[in-house]
Amino acid sequence: QLALQTNELVYACLKVKADAALDPRLIVETRKRNKEWVEVEGHPLRQLITQPNPYMTESDLHAAAIISWDTTNPRRFYCEKVYRGAYLVELWPLNPLHVYEEKLGDGRVQYRYDDGEHVAIIQQENMLVRKAPAWYKPSPSAAAMGSIKGDMSQTAIVNNFFKNGGVPSGILHVKGFLNQKQSDEARNRWA
Repeated sequence: QLALQTNELVYACLKVKADAALDPRLIVETRKRNKEWVEVEGHPLRQLITQPNPYMTESDLHAAAIISWDTTNPRRFYCEKVYRGAYLVELWPLNPLHVYEEKLGDGRVQYRYDDGEHVAIIQQENMLVRKAPAWYKPSPSAAAMGSIKGDMSQTAIVNNFFKNGGVPSGILHVKGFLNQKQSDEARNRWA
């Protein structure tokens, strides 16, 4: 998740993957008496997926699922379900890094969402949890995490260098000339 937010290569890869994952469009069908399948126009499930909540579109929902699967292990996508009466009316994708599964004494499960600012307990019946499908292949970023961490470390070093006015933080200046023994002693004392 940190790599997604701070590494432009990871962000670009996941964005392209999430943007490309919009097909096929979910349709709801019913079977006619002649056994032919036809799409049900205006079905509530189709409307929910088209606009899962007031701030998201269908493509946002797909992107949230792809990014959740590609940035977590085990690969999970979490959505809080909101009901109005008996009807499911909203889906709110949650950052999977802040969702914790808690087993209760009676064998049931509840979820705790804790992002450091907001804490919510979500009952199992109000949480949609989807594992990545068995055929789903991991993002190349998962295999490249070592390189990504190295790149992020190098970026941090360069940023700190310029933050310090272009002066490396490990140079020790002494007045006068030091022979090798004095130089080694000074280095050991500094360490």
